[in-house]
Amino acid sequence: MTSFEEVLEQFEPMISATIRQLNIYRDFEQFRHVARIALWQAWNRFDATKGNFTAFAYRSIRGAMLDEMKKESKFDERFTHVDDSSLAYLLENQNHC
Repeated sequence: MTSFEEVLEQFEPMISATIRQLNIYRDFEQFRHVARIALWQAWNRFDATKGNFTAFAYRSIRGAMLDEMKKESKFDERFTHVDDSSLAYLLENQNHC
């Protein structure tokens, strides 16, 4: 039986390619981590009688990355990043509103 470390080494190029295909241009390590977890879960769940592991792994990795993108998008919609100078301005002027 193949170890997960060997599987991970074999699928790292697929993870990198999927990051490029999905146009992920920031938080690479976060998405790489999500993909590795998805690969590990796929490796544990895979049933050889139901098909090819490569296709199963690809769907699992891509799906996990898309889910993460959706989570990030929802978070970005709900919360706004405020830089230090804007925060200082808001705090100074909170009593004037």
